Amino acid sequence: MQTAVSNTIMGVSIVFFVLVSLSFLIYLFRFIPMLEEKLTKKKIAEPVKQEVPVEVPVEKELVDDLELIAVITAAIAASEGKDPRQYIVRSIKKVHRNQW
Repeated sequence: MQTAVSNTIMGVSIVFFVLVSLSFLIYLFRFIPMLEEKLTKKKIAEPVKQEVPVEVPVEKELVDDLELIAVITAAIAASEGKDPRQYIVRSIKKVHRNQW
């Protein structure tokens, strides 16, 4: 009987100690933003060299629209199993959508 009582007291004390430790750890989380502010203020105080971005002219790849229309028409005709001359591509629009 004495072993059961000592085991119970030991188990309850360990659980109580863990709960107090966790509550103290959660209490310390409120000080993290203050420490981050102090560190960022120190970093801001140091002068930072700002590099001027050099604009590089971007060359757009010009695709031959007729060739693109021919490829799209051929793909549609192949998937439908019909003659490509039955289709007329009036406009081409890029669809922006997520792959997922």
